[in-house]
Amino acid sequence: MAISKTKIQNLAIVLVGAKTLVTDADATKAARLVADLWDLSYQGMLCLPHNWKFATTREQLTETTAPTIGHYDYRYLLPVKCLRIIAQIDLYDDKIEYEHRIENYVDSNQISYPCLVTTESACYVKYIYDLGQDNEIGRWPAW
Repeated sequence: MAISKTKIQNLAIVLVGAKTLVTDADATKAARLVADLWDLSYQGMLCLPHNWKFATTREQLTETTAPTIGHYDYRYLLPVKCLRIIAQIDLYDDKIEYEHRIENYVDSNQISYPCLVTTESACYVKYIYDLGQDNEIGRWPAW
């Protein structure tokens, strides 16, 4: 059973005694409040220590040419929508662990990029990603 953003917001505001919304763009005080709290609550939920299957994906990370520091030989860019890495995996989706560190790389233009640095020559990860678009909310479980 799919659920909409407005339905989720209505379930929340009814708990505090507000009237339900017709759309998430209603011009009411409650609509403005839930709109302000939506991103914070939604990302907070995804960052809980639970591996949400509907927001999990796998990807081979792309190596950068940025220099590494210390004993790490490789620097990989984390995907833009990556909220939290669940596990490092191999090509066959088996969970493996190897020494690594997550850090931000700041380039000469002062732009920051989240990276994973390691001594591994290939890097695959399973991670929780930011679904972002409202149309993807339909993939969320009803609970």
